[in-house]
Amino acid sequence: MTNKEQAINKISEILYGYLKIPLSDEFKDTPKRIISAWEEFCSLEPDKIDKEIEKITETVFKTDNGGMIIVSPLTVTALCAHHLFPISYQISFGYIPRKNKNTFIAIGLSKILEVIQLIARKRPHGQENFTKSIVNVFEKALNPQGMGIIVLGVHECIRCRKNNGFKTITTSMQGSFTNLKTRMEFLELLKKNDVGIV
Repeated sequence: MTNKEQAINKISEILYGYLKIPLSDEFKDTPKRIISAWEEFCSLEPDKIDKEIEKITETVFKTDNGGMIIVSPLTVTALCAHHLFPISYQISFGYIPRKNKNTFIAIGLSKILEVIQLIARKRPHGQENFTKSIVNVFEKALNPQGMGIIVLGVHECIRCRKNNGFKTITTSMQGSFTNLKTRMEFLELLKKNDVGIV
């Protein structure tokens, strides 16, 4: 019996044994569907995800633009580590490229989204750790002069169980973004161009 088959059997025990859900046509394939859904959000090969992230973040390029670069809003979905319910995220990401002689080092805009999507699908996260994981990856890859990230999350575990759809915001400001002037420029650009998430 494969690991997947064992997992499906365990889910069957929970549904039909512990929760006493009647085994009807409506539910007969539910354990398989649950495992398949979880596989989309929990990588069976996290080391492979790390290598893919590393490969993507190696594709940096030189640019003459040393100003702030912002992508927003980026939308991704992940599973919460506490209840395995979905969390819908909107993310504002900005950085100032590091200088390399007479040029600056940047990464493709679509690569930023790809990396964040991979982080979201690697394993379930708490929002705080998800935010920190994004910071860690781009700090290592880009070593920027500064970086700012704002993550807004809607947690289905709260919305469904508590009938309350409040939003959670986590932030991280690194390097030059800890300077009040730079931080305010980041926030003002998001607000002025109506691309911010808050």
